[in-house]
Amino acid sequence: MPVDEALYDAAVALIERRLPSAPWATAAALRLDDGSIVTGIGLDNMNSGAGLCAEVGPMCAAFTDGRAVVASICVNRSSDRRRDLVLAPCGLCQERLALWGPAVEVGVSDPQDPRGWSGRRLADLNPYYWATAFSEDGRWPTTADHAE
Repeated sequence: MPVDEALYDAAVALIERRLPSAPWATAAALRLDDGSIVTGIGLDNMNSGAGLCAEVGPMCAAFTDGRAVVASICVNRSSDRRRDLVLAPCGLCQERLALWGPAVEVGVSDPQDPRGWSGRRLADLNPYYWATAFSEDGRWPTTADHAE
């Protein structure tokens, strides 16, 4: 199940519900292997080192429930509120999503797409994933490998 308008709309709806008047806000929507969607909002803090990406809460919920993440989108409400931007996952979130493998689809900014965004596999964002160096055949580690 790809990154699609349903994921985008879920993230935008969370921004509208949780931070409707914020000058900027970031929310994420993740689709799980059973088709359900979980959302999260960025945790900001005066100490920026204590903040968390919007994807972290939904990822932890998926992992806690034993579900696999198959798609993820992160939406940022711009300060001018004229448009919402889709942001590719940061390096930390790419590492977190790697738990579910290279086929996880993520939203990325894409000026060639009429929506301004499209979906790409995690492997396309990170073709030289560092953890493949530890396997005999260059494969991405499995969820079980991550737990070892």
